[in-house]
Amino acid sequence: MIDELKNAKDNAMGKGKETIGQKMNNDNLELKGKLQTMKSQAGDKMTNMKDEMAEKANYVIDWMKPDKKGNK
Repeated sequence: MIDELKNAKDNAMGKGKETIGQKMNNDNLELKGKLQTMKSQAGDKMTNMKDEMAEKANYVIDWMKPDKKGNK
């Protein structure tokens, strides 16, 4: 949850910097905005990968547990 909020903040801030940089003809600020937006997108992908890995690990753990009848 915290990662998603950080990524959303970075995305919003990056878009804002990019827009202001374009309007003010400031290539440096525009580039910083684009990089911050890309950082948020990469963070979103990492968060999704972590969630998928945890889900698959839990599936394997549940699969390995013996059922109530004593079977593996």
